[in-house]
Amino acid sequence: MNAKIEELYNQTNIILNRETSYSNNKEIIKNYFKDKQITGNLEDSNKLLIIKTRLILIDGVYSTNIGRNRFGLEDLAKAILQFKTDDNLKEECKNFLDSKNKNSKIFMLFHNKYGFKKTIGAMSLISKYLYFLTEFQFPIYDSVVKDQIKYSGKDILKYIERVQVIMNKLGLDDYDDKDDKYDKFDQLFWVKGKIELVWDNKKGIKQISYKGLLTKEELDNYEIDNKDPEIITNFKNQDKTELNNIINN
Repeated sequence: MNAKIEELYNQTNIILNRETSYSNNKEIIKNYFKDKQITGNLEDSNKLLIIKTRLILIDGVYSTNIGRNRFGLEDLAKAILQFKTDDNLKEECKNFLDSKNKNSKIFMLFHNKYGFKKTIGAMSLISKYLYFLTEFQFPIYDSVVKDQIKYSGKDILKYIERVQVIMNKLGLDDYDDKDDKYDKFDQLFWVKGKIELVWDNKKGIKQISYKGLLTKEELDNYEIDNKDPEIITNFKNQDKTELNNIINN
C-alpha cells in the first residue's frame, strides 16, 4: 500500500477511535447484535422483535428514514426473518459477495420496496444491518461514500463492484486482517467525505457534519470559536493526490 494512503488510514483511525458519537453508537449497535443473536431455537415472534430492535437502533443512529414510512420497518423485519437465523444470513452475504448473483435473496432484499403501498427502498439500512451482522465484513451503502467513489447509480451489485475495484487498487487485501477491509474502506471515505462536506458548505452544515467526528469537548469548543480542531486540520493537510488518482481512474 502507498505510504501516503496508509497515513490517511492512520489519521482516520485516530479521528474515529476516540470518545465520539460515531464510536460510541457503533459500539452500542455492535454489542446488541452480539448479545441478541437469532438462532434456530427462538420463536419467530422473538426473532422478529430482535430484528426490528436492531433496525430501530441503526435507523435512529444513521437516520436512514425508513422508520418514517408507515410499516417500513415492520416490512423489512419480516423480509429479514425469511433467512431464519443469523448464521444463514451471514452465509448468504458471503455467497452474494463472492458470486454477485442477481437471483440471490440478498439482491432481492436490497431491491425490494417496503412500507405503505411498497414505495420505499431500504438499501442503506439493509447494508448497515448486514455490516453489523457480519462484524463489518459487508460494505455500507452510504450517500457520503457513494459521492466519494463517484458512484451515482442505485444497483447494489454495481456499487459493490465499484467498492471492490477501489479496495484492490488501495491494496486493502495486503492488510494482515483482511476481514476488516470493508470497515477500513468505509471509514476512510466517510471521514474524507464528511470533512470535505464541512469544508465546502456554510457553518450550519459544518456543525452538523462534524458531530460524528469530534468529541463533545471539541464540538463545544468548535461551536464557540468555529476553529477546526487540530485532529481535523491534520487530516485536511494530508496529501490525497494518490487517493484521488485511484478514485478518478
